[in-house]
Amino acid sequence: MPSKRKFSRQRTSTLLRHHVHDALKENIPPFDGLSSIEPSFSSNDVTPRSVLTLKRHSTTRSPSPIHAKALSIDTSSSRLSRADQASTSMTFSTPSFSRLSLSSNQTPSFTRFSSDSHRGASLEKLQTVSVSVEDEAPFDFYQMVHIQSLLNVVKQMICPSCHEMWHGNMSVKKREGLFASIEFMCQCSHIINMSTSPQAPNSRHREINLRATTGALLSGIGHSGLCKLLSALNSPPPVDEDNFTETLRHIEPILSSFKVAAMSSAVEEAVTKQGTRDLTVSGDGSWQKRGFSSTHGVVAVISSNCGAKVLDIERLSKRCTICQGALSIKLKNPEKYQMIMTQHECQTNFSGASGSMEVNGLHAIFKRSVERHNVRYAKYIGDGDAKVVPRLTEDPPYSDLQIQKLEDLNHFAKKMYNRLDKRKKELKGQVIEGRKGIGGLGRITEAVMVKLKWYYCTAITSNKTDLEMMYQAAWAIFKHKISTNSDPHHEWCDPKFCGYIKAKLTRQPYDHTRHAISPAIMEAIKPVFEELCSREVLTRALNGASQNSNEAFHSVLWTFAPKNRYTSGTIMDACVSIAVVVFNEGYLSLGPFFRQLCGSVGVYTSFGLNRLDQGRIQRERLKLRRKEERQQQGMKPPEVEEEETDDYRAGEY
Repeated sequence: MPSKRKFSRQRTSTLLRHHVHDALKENIPPFDGLSSIEPSFSSNDVTPRSVLTLKRHSTTRSPSPIHAKALSIDTSSSRLSRADQASTSMTFSTPSFSRLSLSSNQTPSFTRFSSDSHRGASLEKLQTVSVSVEDEAPFDFYQMVHIQSLLNVVKQMICPSCHEMWHGNMSVKKREGLFASIEFMCQCSHIINMSTSPQAPNSRHREINLRATTGALLSGIGHSGLCKLLSALNSPPPVDEDNFTETLRHIEPILSSFKVAAMSSAVEEAVTKQGTRDLTVSGDGSWQKRGFSSTHGVVAVISSNCGAKVLDIERLSKRCTICQGALSIKLKNPEKYQMIMTQHECQTNFSGASGSMEVNGLHAIFKRSVERHNVRYAKYIGDGDAKVVPRLTEDPPYSDLQIQKLEDLNHFAKKMYNRLDKRKKELKGQVIEGRKGIGGLGRITEAVMVKLKWYYCTAITSNKTDLEMMYQAAWAIFKHKISTNSDPHHEWCDPKFCGYIKAKLTRQPYDHTRHAISPAIMEAIKPVFEELCSREVLTRALNGASQNSNEAFHSVLWTFAPKNRYTSGTIMDACVSIAVVVFNEGYLSLGPFFRQLCGSVGVYTSFGLNRLDQGRIQRERLKLRRKEERQQQGMKPPEVEEEETDDYRAGEY
C-alpha cells in the first residue's frame, strides 16, 4: 500500500500542476519565480526609477504579454529556445519610484488570483483594501555588508585632503543596537564619519532599531530570538532588553492607532453588508497559555458577513511586569517604589479566574459598542459556554434589545465525538460480541469517531434552516452504519453520498461489510444518537453559524505572541494590534505604519509585506481546491491528525 507520505507528494504535485495550468491559461507567470523577485535601480537616471525583475526558472512556455493597469511591462520575443527561456526575465517598470503604488488586488510582483474560482475570505478581504506605497529614495533599504569588505573598498579611494590613496584606521565611535557611527581617519588626520541608520522622525530612536523591534514582533521571536538570529549572522546584538521594552512602548501606541482605524473601517463595512446597525457577530476568547491558568487572555468580536473582520477586541491581564519588578525595591527604597507604582501605566486590568476572562471581555465589548461604533450586537454566535449568555441577560448591554444567541455549529457537532468517547469509556469493561468494550479494529476507533462527528456536522450545516431535514440527515448516519446486506436502511440517506443508493441506481452490487459497524456495537452507542439527534437538541442548531473566523484570528494572533514564550501586557497589546491589522487588511496595510514610525516604508519592506499577502491567498486557494476535490470524491472527511495536547475540550459542555 502506498505510504501516506507518497499520497501527500502526489496530491501536492497535482495541486501545483493545477496552479501552473490556471496561471498559463490566464497568461500569468507561475509562482515558481517568486524566489527571484529583485528590485534593481539605476543611479544614472535623472528621475529615480524602480525596476522589478521577475525571473522565470525552468519554464517551457514562452512569456505572453501581460496587461496591467498602472504598470508598463516589457517582455521578450514569444519564440525562444528552451535555453533562452531559462534565463528570460520580465521587467516591470514605473516612471518614478516615488509614484509606485501597490494595492491589495494589483501588485507588481505577481497576481492576486482574481479569477472567480477558489475565492476565499482572505481574497475577499484584501481586495477591499488599497494601500499606496510611496518612497522618495530608490536606495531606501538596508544591505548587510561585511565590514572588512567595506574597509577594502575605502582603501582603494583617494583621500580628499592629502590626495593620496586612503590609508588609515576605521573605528566605531558609537553603537546603539544595530546602529553604529563609524569613523574613517586617514593617516593625514582627515576624518570621514558614516552613520549606518538615520534617526526616526519625532523620536530619539534609530530607524534600524525600530525596524528590528517590529520585525521581532512580526516573527514572534521577541528579544531573545532576535539576539540568537543576529549572533548567527555574526552581527552586533540588538539593544538590551530594557531599551527593547522602551522601544516597544514607543511603537505600541502607533500600532494601536492603526488597529482602531482598521476596526472602525470593519464596522462600517459590516453595517453596509448587513444593511443594519444591529449586527450579527461571533465572539470568542483565547488564552496565551493552554488551559485556564493563563495570565493573559484576548476576547474578540468579529463580523459574520463574508470576509469577516475584527470589530472590537479586549486584552485582559492578571499580571503587570512593572509591578512585579518594583516589588524588589519595595523594602529597600519605599519612596522609589511608590513613585513607580503611581507613575506607570499598570498592565493589569482583570482579577479573577482566567476562565472568566471571556465572559467579562465579551460583556465589556457589548456594553461599549454604541459609544465606540454606534452599533449594537443584536445576534451573538457563540459556543456552548454556559456563562456568557446569562451574563448578557442579567446585565444587558442594551436597554431596549434582547440579544439573540446563535449556536456555533462546529462546537455543537463536537458533542458527537465527546459523547462517543465518553460512551466508549463507560463500556470499557462490558463484553460485547465476545470482546470487552466497543473499541478496536472494526469497532469504534478514533478514526470512526472523527468520521461520525464529521458526518453529524455535515448533516447539521447542510440543513440548518429545516429541522425535519436535519433530523432525518442526522439519523441517516446511524441507519447507514447499522445497515447490512440482508437488512439495509438507507431511506434517509443522501443519494449524492450514499454508496448503496449510487450502486442501486447504476445496478451495481454493493457490499455493506466494508463500511458497516456491527448492529451490536451500533446498539451500544444508540443512546448517543438518541440524545444528540433528537428534535429538541437539534432545534438549538437551527439558523446556527460558525466561529471559524474567530479561530482563524486566534491562529494569526498566536503567531505573533507564541504560547511557548513569556509575554508582558505591552507585548500583548502590540501583538494584538498587529494581528487585527493583518487579519482585517493584510500585511501590506502595515506600510503606512512603517511610514509613520520610520519616515518611509522602504523598498524591501513593501515587497516583503506584499509577498506575505500573496502567500496567504495562495495557501487559501490550495486549501479550497483540496476541499473541492474531497467533495467531488464523495465528501470524504479529512484524515485524522495527531491529537494536540490541550486542556480545553470544545463540545464537552
